[in-house]
Amino acid sequence: MYLFPDPWIKKRHHKRRAFSTELLDEFQRMLHLNGKLYIMTDVPEVDEHHREVLDAHKGFVYEYVSDNDWEIEMNTNHEEFCRDKEIPFTRMICYKK
Repeated sequence: MYLFPDPWIKKRHHKRRAFSTELLDEFQRMLHLNGKLYIMTDVPEVDEHHREVLDAHKGFVYEYVSDNDWEIEMNTNHEEFCRDKEIPFTRMICYKK
């Protein structure tokens, strides 16, 4: 699971973002065949970054899912905060190829 990572919004801080092809290499190595990676963020720019890295890596296919299709039954504190403040967030499930 990779839920609500620090967005590092400023351009000069983008290098600090943990989501990278190297991280995806590790996820791919650790996950079983057909394993899943769950990603959630409330920052559109971070969501775009996740898609760009996933598309470049090519080791996963992904889909956006709604509340009904999200398989994790627990809610993080940040997710509850977003719900309380009506802040939209995205949920993505990535499947190991």
